[in-house]
Amino acid sequence: MNIFKTVALTILTAIATATSAMAGSSHSAHVALSKAVQRAGIDVYVNHKICDEGNSYGMYIPAHSAIVICQENRVKGSRNTVAWTEEDYDTLRHEVHHVVQDCMDSTYNGELASVYKEPIEFGVSVMGKAKAIRIANLYEQQGASDHIQVMEIEAFAVAAQNNPQEQIEDINRYCF
Repeated sequence: MNIFKTVALTILTAIATATSAMAGSSHSAHVALSKAVQRAGIDVYVNHKICDEGNSYGMYIPAHSAIVICQENRVKGSRNTVAWTEEDYDTLRHEVHHVVQDCMDSTYNGELASVYKEPIEFGVSVMGKAKAIRIANLYEQQGASDHIQVMEIEAFAVAAQNNPQEQIEDINRYCF
């Protein structure tokens, strides 16, 4: 079995262990979101060994065409998937948006561009000014450029909207 089929089967099995009753987010909508980003050529890993190296809930790694989700309630050192939480679903949405940002120049080269014309205003309208400022400050403290701070505000806002179907439409619009 080729690696893509193995990864796709692994992620779908992992997501399938959660039920919609475990969280307010639509489980089936997030399965569809995962499948859509995989069709765009991005592998999705849950509780990859890289999760043990830090305290991140997830990451988009353009050099490896991959998204990694580090589940909130995972057992450190274990690769097993646990029941999905709202935070896990939110992380998937957030990281998928970074993929879409990377598609804006028709490449997966790690150079993110905003999907929205006014990403800061969009972020403020979804999350409020205080949260947008907290996000920018957090990333500034970590050494992120002004540009990356804006990309993070946009990604957090898209994730907060909790609309996987709209994200699938963005993948189809910008990544193909």
